[in-house]
Amino acid sequence: MSTGNCSSFANEAVGEFVDCMTKPRYSRKPVIVLAGYSDDMDRLPHINTGLRSRFPTDIVFPSMSPAHCLEYLEVQLGKLQIRVDRSPTISEREDSTVRDLFARLQKTRSWANAWDVETLARNIVFEVYKSQRGTSDSDLSVSMDDIMNCLDDMPDQRDQSSE
Repeated sequence: MSTGNCSSFANEAVGEFVDCMTKPRYSRKPVIVLAGYSDDMDRLPHINTGLRSRFPTDIVFPSMSPAHCLEYLEVQLGKLQIRVDRSPTISEREDSTVRDLFARLQKTRSWANAWDVETLARNIVFEVYKSQRGTSDSDLSVSMDDIMNCLDDMPDQRDQSSE
């Protein structure tokens, strides 16, 4: 549920939700998971004052670290037999740059952890297959430079998709 505009529909829906939670039939029985972007979750209790008291426990999952994002990206690519081609002479510099790009993306409002890493993996897969067109080479790989380019493109792609 988007709480950005706090529409009357959102207020009514949250009110109905709180009402259902207070019925004796459900009292202290259900496990309710509210998930979303941090800013939206922080605004949600302000829609209905009774909502906050109904959730005695918050479990906040921190963002994946940039190193974990890179590791997860390599796992996702590996599932499709695409290896990350690392040059031994500049690998640490490239790794550092990729981690910095992930750290920058994580600061954006709509960063979605594994979901965005999987989106990045799909974009990279598209680029890998596009670059392989017309060749008989069955060894699929992606360079760290290509990963950096795809990471650089992600904010622009988000801006275009939100228009």
